Amino acid sequence: MSKKKYFAVAIGFIGILFISGFIIIPKLIENQNLSPYSELTPNEIMLIESDLYILNLTIDYGFDDYINNPGTSQESPSQAEFEFGCTCISILDPKNNSLFGRNFDWYDGGKLILFTQPENGYKSISMVDLFSLKYYSGLDIDQISSSEYWRLAFSTFDGMNECGVAVGCLVSPGMITSDDPAKQDLDSLEFMRLALDYAQNVSEVIDLWENFNMDYGSGPDLHYMVADAQGNSAVIEWINGEMEVITNTQPWQVVTNFRIYNATEQDQLTCWRFSLANETLNDIGDTMNSSQLMNTLSDVSQVGSTKWSNVYDLIDLKAYITLDRNYNEDPYIFTL
Repeated sequence: MSKKKYFAVAIGFIGILFISGFIIIPKLIENQNLSPYSELTPNEIMLIESDLYILNLTIDYGFDDYINNPGTSQESPSQAEFEFGCTCISILDPKNNSLFGRNFDWYDGGKLILFTQPENGYKSISMVDLFSLKYYSGLDIDQISSSEYWRLAFSTFDGMNECGVAVGCLVSPGMITSDDPAKQDLDSLEFMRLALDYAQNVSEVIDLWENFNMDYGSGPDLHYMVADAQGNSAVIEWINGEMEVITNTQPWQVVTNFRIYNATEQDQLTCWRFSLANETLNDIGDTMNSSQLMNTLSDVSQVGSTKWSNVYDLIDLKAYITLDRNYNEDPYIFTL
């Protein structure tokens, strides 16, 4: 019998072990009530299972100061070549069911669920890929000190904030950015922190992002999907030095790893994941619920590379997280 993985941290109700500086939390009994993330011990990295960690980051990670002081810089990542793909799907029914689905397909490695609550921004839940964190920045989750936890907030790969805004990044070769000297540079993951901390809807994400230069550094070119609880969705790309916004034309939107801006029908046929997801959505459309969206993510997942599949409920502010294609198990469920 599968067990629902509702997350709670009531000391006296479940056993907690301390090993090598981490808090180890055993899986909970069936039908455990969902507890708010605020019950997590602040600023403690907790190991939930083999390579899944969680952190409720309540310290100031300095993003406010960072974007308001253009002279501040982060470490440049090392060169990397990646060819894995991802999938994002938005379901846009603001009266009943606004959802954001995301498969993250990448190299094998650890995952971190990160809660943040900046003083001058919105609370959010997001995912950090620990393989990329170590590869690019040299940070090992087993050795990171609490004084470096702020760097995790700068390394988001997808997430949702308390306003019901969700964002995800996907590899898309051939993006061409510009370097406007009047604008500050942000790297590709910092753009997502900008959206999660400060945007209430897709329109505000677009307005915010237009104020900064996209700097891919030595990482892969990316494009993005953003969606909100009001039923708006957009794919955002950098084409010939301009930020282009492709909004949804149906009550859903799909993006994988080819350029969406001015894409031809033939371009769309080159990706089986894009074709299959759209075929499913044409049948079910905006009536799709969170379980059906997770099933669709399962259908377009990739053996050996899908590290997590997340469904963000943009109205109820719940995150359903399935790891390593274990779709036969109930997902982890978190709420903001």
